[in-house]
Amino acid sequence: MVNDSRPLLAVDGLRIRFNGRGGNVRAVDGLSFSVFAGETLAIVGESGCGKSATALSILRLINAPTGEIDGGEILFEGTDLLGLDKERMRNIRGREIAMIFQDP
Repeated sequence: MVNDSRPLLAVDGLRIRFNGRGGNVRAVDGLSFSVFAGETLAIVGESGCGKSATALSILRLINAPTGEIDGGEILFEGTDLLGLDKERMRNIRGREIAMIFQDP
């Protein structure tokens, strides 16, 4: 049994925007959640509500300048993913944290 009071993944105040011809669109605005070891989290909602943008942001795969994380914090095992350089993030992605797409 895991006896750690710290969440495995903690997202706090996540804000994601996409830049388009008509201006900026806020895809996610202030999302917060925590997932502890052994837990499962399901994010459900209508098409276009920000589910994939959230998952891509956790993996730091939102493509700038079209889309960007413009606020919040993402901690994985206590490490701030938004503060990591690209090489360290590549080492985490796929080995420690990954996304399984609906239609791989």
